[in-house]
Amino acid sequence: MTFCYQCPTAITLPSTQSRNISNIVSFVYYLTRPVTVDQASSVSCTHEAIVPVYTEAALTIEAATEPSQTIVTDAVEGGFSLQLEIDNDECNKCLDSGGRCGLNTTSNSGFSCFYANRAYASICNGTSNSSRSGGNRMVVMHVQFEDGVKLNKELHTLNVQVDLKSKNQQFTNCSSNITCGSVGGISYPFWGVNRASYCGQPGFEVQCLNNLPVFNMKGASYRILQMNTTNSRTVKVARNDYWGTICPQTFVNTTLNFSLFDYVSGYRNMTFYYQCFAAITLPSPQSCNISNTVNPVYYVTQPVTVGQAYSVSCTHEVIVPVYEEAALAIEAATVRSQTIVTEAVEGGFSLQLEIDNDECDKCLGSGGQCGLDNTTNSGFRCFCADRAYASTCNGTSTSSQGGGTPDEYPDYPDSDLGSDLPIGP
Repeated sequence: MTFCYQCPTAITLPSTQSRNISNIVSFVYYLTRPVTVDQASSVSCTHEAIVPVYTEAALTIEAATEPSQTIVTDAVEGGFSLQLEIDNDECNKCLDSGGRCGLNTTSNSGFSCFYANRAYASICNGTSNSSRSGGNRMVVMHVQFEDGVKLNKELHTLNVQVDLKSKNQQFTNCSSNITCGSVGGISYPFWGVNRASYCGQPGFEVQCLNNLPVFNMKGASYRILQMNTTNSRTVKVARNDYWGTICPQTFVNTTLNFSLFDYVSGYRNMTFYYQCFAAITLPSPQSCNISNTVNPVYYVTQPVTVGQAYSVSCTHEVIVPVYEEAALAIEAATVRSQTIVTEAVEGGFSLQLEIDNDECDKCLGSGGQCGLDNTTNSGFRCFCADRAYASTCNGTSTSSQGGGTPDEYPDYPDSDLGSDLPIGP
């Protein structure tokens, strides 16, 4: 990706934000394709910075309907891969023979294959017991050192682990839950705020607005009150536009995207009626000013049947789910007050997340973090400390990187550790 800064004239490239450079605020432009010398953006900007990103991240940016700072940041923070310029075949043969790859400390250069009893030039005991393709990411050296303090020159085994690659960035990023205001613990399949898009599934984006975690669905905004990850994943939500009022700016029904959510049992649909042309025999806790006309707001807590008089004589009807016990409390009240209705609506209702909970639980149980297969922008991937896998850590890998998983490499027997070992010839 190429970022262009301090461009003196407007150029036809997307821009997601501005930056103050030398006390001058100017747009930051970017493009995801190679820059040619004669492009206006290449000659009319003071600074250009090239930042590699994964191809799938660049394609996601290009597929977005409008530029978004979040999607560009996700792409950059997703990083890119570097090939380690080492002799992988040499190290793999050593690992296959039961050794660990390391440096020839005699010359401080070149390769040595360390085993519990000594170091070899290439493979332990000169015999390789299997074949392995691809590169490893963890070198474990067993070296011997002479304890100069002890007169008998007792030898000890020192186990040194050298991590050739830091933890998978996707694993690190997805290990954090969303915390917004007083609400925390929002995890997979949700993403947004501090969680990259690959940490969740499409349609589950969360925004932190005024210290409130909210998401949009079918034209309505919902605030998350609590997320439950035990057994099956559910989320307790409330209509954001009905928080603190039953006079919303617009009249939008509660309509679920059933590919993402479903209702949890124990709820009741409340129906609110606005701009009713004739007085109807329903409770009305307050009035609303709609188009400069003040009219009572009516409601029912029982299912509405087609043909009821109040169902056809009002301009707007809005269904808002509430918990069953909240609806019963309204019905039992001697006075239908605005407070009891507002409390019922703000108490929210529960939604079942339409994801494969078993799939995610197995990933978490293996030490991974659940996420999105962002190579296809769909499906599931288990992000682990070393790499991404199809289902569980140390299981079937969806990565194109070669080599075995770290636990495939042989361990040294416990009896060898800390014992007195002779130095081989």
